[in-house]
Amino acid sequence: MDVPAKYVEEMYLVPKGATRWIRNDEFESDFGGFIPKLRVWVNSKCGAEIKSSKEVARIDCEREVQHELARRAYGGVLQKPNNDVHE
Repeated sequence: MDVPAKYVEEMYLVPKGATRWIRNDEFESDFGGFIPKLRVWVNSKCGAEIKSSKEVARIDCEREVQHELARRAYGGVLQKPNNDVHE
């Protein structure tokens, strides 16, 4: 999925049955808020370029997409029995 190698390495360090969430600051610094494969979809939904008059609307759209994806991911984890959630 074109993620940086450090995340692949960290993935193998997480104990079985545990979850290591990527923090928002990591998303912003490493992915601009989205993994590369998802960025294409987000650009089609929110617009590919930030222009001064549309900048706020695009940023709001991207935040809404991030929050919705986070809610879905977190909800999926909570539905699994015996799943430890780690930050």
